[in-house]
Amino acid sequence: MGSYGIGLGRALACVVEAHHDDKGIIWPAEVAPYAAHLVSIGGAREARVTEVAERLHQVAFDAGREILYDDRDESPGVKFTDAELLGMPTILTVSPRSLNAGGVEVKDRATGEAMTRSIAEVEAMLIGSEAVPA
Repeated sequence: MGSYGIGLGRALACVVEAHHDDKGIIWPAEVAPYAAHLVSIGGAREARVTEVAERLHQVAFDAGREILYDDRDESPGVKFTDAELLGMPTILTVSPRSLNAGGVEVKDRATGEAMTRSIAEVEAMLIGSEAVPA
């Protein structure tokens, strides 16, 4: 006997089929497992990177927003490849370069557009007073 219903697995397979590219999944915000992917680069060399990333993660947690925080001791290439593959709607990168440029790099996974936004703007996004996608 077969099952002809539309279950969760089939529904998610349809979403992935419709929303992907050669790098991986591009989750629509409505069904994404996390609101954003927070990537910390260079925290071992610069304590400020870790401080800002931890603060952003805590702000999101306090606001009830779930974000994926990548603080692994891996190369930037590995972290960015994983972020693209997992496909959260927004990728937030905290690095010495982004902090020197004035804040956090915010990348829209669907369009690939990236811009540096102030830490206060990113906190407002995570709290929910502004939509997470840049």
